[in-house]
Amino acid sequence: MNKGQNEKIVWSSYRSWKSYYTWLFFVVIWLLVGFIFPVFLFIFMISFLFITLHRYGSKYYITDEKVYSVNKYHVGKKKGSLALGEIETLVIERDLWGEMFGYGTVKIGVVGEIKVVFSGVKEVDAVVKYFKERTGNR
Repeated sequence: MNKGQNEKIVWSSYRSWKSYYTWLFFVVIWLLVGFIFPVFLFIFMISFLFITLHRYGSKYYITDEKVYSVNKYHVGKKKGSLALGEIETLVIERDLWGEMFGYGTVKIGVVGEIKVVFSGVKEVDAVVKYFKERTGNR
């Protein structure tokens, strides 16, 4: 993240553990089966490492001037940023599991193009409220 010297971080978050429900289900199965077939313990360790790196590699920031999405461990190290004044589109996505466990995806952009994506964040309502206050409910 290349924030300016005068920018203050207002909100930051990692991706929620709950958003990995499918992977976590299989990780638990591999752990249980691993007690019978030890090769599955290796699969469990690799999967858990992958989930942990993916989660902590996905960091989201809102400053008083911009929004940032930094994904360190993805192919190509995806980064996105957008000035708060340029935001025209705010899309909230929640699937059934997201509704049940309280996480969702926030897509931020300009008309016709999504510039920043906060995937699997647990504070979706707080993010939306902040943007509505900053942009005057546009």
